[in-house]
Amino acid sequence: MLAACSTSGTGGEVTSARDEILAVAGIQRTAPEPVASLDRTEFGLVLNDARGSLAPVVSHDILNDVAQGYSGAIVRSGRRIADGDNLHVGTDGSRVSDRVLAAGYDYQWVGENIAQGYDDNEEVVEAWLASDGHREVIMAPEAEDFGIGRTERTWVLIMGKER
Repeated sequence: MLAACSTSGTGGEVTSARDEILAVAGIQRTAPEPVASLDRTEFGLVLNDARGSLAPVVSHDILNDVAQGYSGAIVRSGRRIADGDNLHVGTDGSRVSDRVLAAGYDYQWVGENIAQGYDDNEEVVEAWLASDGHREVIMAPEAEDFGIGRTERTWVLIMGKER
């Protein structure tokens, strides 16, 4: 399992199935809302372009829900990378492995990138690629799935491979 963080500065209705998955993972869906302009298909294109000749990764509903829920939890908590907070550990002590397992994603491999202060897909992926730990998660040859979440300017990327 890998984890990494980055920062460049400061940082609707949901389906009942999504709420259920998030509740199992211990993530509550309350304001702030996700960024409406987050297009997971577009993000996937940017991500797979960055992966180059590696096998493409595909958007996974559970990983998307966990990433979105956790980005909201980070924003609600007021925690920031710039303040030295380790955002890979939730306020309840959970890690990405705990969150995805609780949501029903039985992983063989999982990695997480978190960033704050970026405005678009290209910008956040470029920043992650410029950092060794983040790059390692994005370029992991074992990755098959991804989930992306964004609330305000806080991004959570989860990449994984199921058993």
